[in-house]
Amino acid sequence: MISEQLAARDAADRPIRVASVACGWMGTGFLAAVRHVPGMEVALLRDDEPAAAAAALHATGGVLYSVSSGDEPGCLMELWDFVTTLGYTPVVIGKGKNNPLNVEATPDTVRESAERAGKDPFQVASYVDGTKTMFEMCCVANATGCRPMQPGMIGPEATLETVSQVFALKEDGGLSTFTGAVDYVQGSAMAGGVFITVRIDDERICDDLNYLKVGKGRYFAFFPPYHLWFLEAPISIARAVLNRETTLVPLDRPVADVVTVAKRDLSPGDALDTFGGYTFRGVMVDVPAPAAGSRRPLPVGLAPGARVTRAVKSGSVIGWGDVALDESAPVVSLRRAPDERTGGNA
Repeated sequence: MISEQLAARDAADRPIRVASVACGWMGTGFLAAVRHVPGMEVALLRDDEPAAAAAALHATGGVLYSVSSGDEPGCLMELWDFVTTLGYTPVVIGKGKNNPLNVEATPDTVRESAERAGKDPFQVASYVDGTKTMFEMCCVANATGCRPMQPGMIGPEATLETVSQVFALKEDGGLSTFTGAVDYVQGSAMAGGVFITVRIDDERICDDLNYLKVGKGRYFAFFPPYHLWFLEAPISIARAVLNRETTLVPLDRPVADVVTVAKRDLSPGDALDTFGGYTFRGVMVDVPAPAAGSRRPLPVGLAPGARVTRAVKSGSVIGWGDVALDESAPVVSLRRAPDERTGGNA
């Protein structure tokens, strides 16, 4: 019987994979029908209007967006869920940077160490110059609503024993100007880990956490000492497929962005290279992003391949008006769209 054959395919996790064309009344009805058939799935949906195909898939519940665990943003969201479920007030959510920050890093300055580790020098330079950290913490900000305290964050030296005091509120002798901030720390003691510092006013909870050596006074730090990259990703996939649980999704509106800053003096005609290269780096900022003069900062995701149209000094923010972009590139039109809807504050 067909029902038994389909049930066997379903049990063996070998569904019949169907491609469907068009997303009109009949097409979307077919999608809804297949959703209830064991051992069968729509693996490919084609329509002349990609937005219509996406809407059809969303309507069936066949689509779930999530950043995976393993890298810092996903691991931090798991820690965020733990801390906020307990009812604690996060002061700073952050990561331990794996290497000392050098905003002038280029493939040349890191080449020896990169090749020794079997890594691409451009990739390593994007770690050292801070661009990767800015991207990661921007993801966290836009999923939690936490914000950087200043452009590029602070990035102080800290250990597990000192981090909760370093990020105490200013009135308590620390660096934090508000609760709910994103940042990072430098130093080998916390490299590779993620953390959330909290302030607790309940005397009994403070006594217990002091006894457990999670911190001291009213400030405490929760700190998994590692993240396992892609090795943890299957857990996020399993949660999404089996329980429709997400690891990290952005809020409806961004609270932070990563903007483009020149690594050297740039002249008209110069081409911006790529992340970890010689011409630019990324810096995380609050949204709306602070303008450089009258110019809106260029999101760093649009920088690779852009051509400079007017001079920019080293260390200055590169604006939309300082470069010519490939307007036919989908990423450019996608990034312009929210700016146009919000008057430039997306």
